[in-house]
Amino acid sequence: MSLEKNEELVFRRADPEDLQEVYSFVCTLEEKEMNYEKFCSRFRNQVISPDILLLLAERAGKPVGFLSCHLQNVLHHDGDIYEIVEFIVSPEYRGSGVGKKMLGFLDLQLKDRDYELIELASNVRRDRAHQFYEQQGFNRSHFKFTKYKH
Repeated sequence: MSLEKNEELVFRRADPEDLQEVYSFVCTLEEKEMNYEKFCSRFRNQVISPDILLLLAERAGKPVGFLSCHLQNVLHHDGDIYEIVEFIVSPEYRGSGVGKKMLGFLDLQLKDRDYELIELASNVRRDRAHQFYEQQGFNRSHFKFTKYKH
């Protein structure tokens, strides 16, 4: 579904009442049902944290996108960095400009903060997402390796 000119997007920070919508977005992103109790606990902590931005895009009061961005203070950078940890647009709105506008809203939220860069990791199988990130000015600069506990 594309956005028509009269369909206004609204961007805002998530609040505690958005738990169900954010849970649904994250389960869709991860392609699995997350442990609900653990998710609720993490969400409650993150939604009130000044170092974490949980952002929603809405159209006609319905959430159509979610982005979480976390402040990172790591030793190998001279300044703070922000990491986009989760980012998803509802399938019917992909390609309509919602993702680009969400990144613009994130930039507005960070404009008065002092930071070095914004980074993100994306699953290797998400080719369309990689193309999107490159179109938005992100560079492929790292490999991310994971090791699961057995």
